[in-house]
Amino acid sequence: MVVELTYPNGGRATVQVEGSDAARVMARAGVATAGELVGQPWTVLQVREVAGPEGSR
Repeated sequence: MVVELTYPNGGRATVQVEGSDAARVMARAGVATAGELVGQPWTVLQVREVAGPEGSR
């Protein structure tokens, strides 16, 4: 799933959500369809930890 984020200043960013995470994103947002993600905060996309560069521990 590809999600486009729109910022208050008009900026935009595209985020790719892996298929295995899409259901978790929608559950976290409390929606049944991807279209219902419109207007949700970007934090609903945080469904797992993101690994940083190696050695950054």
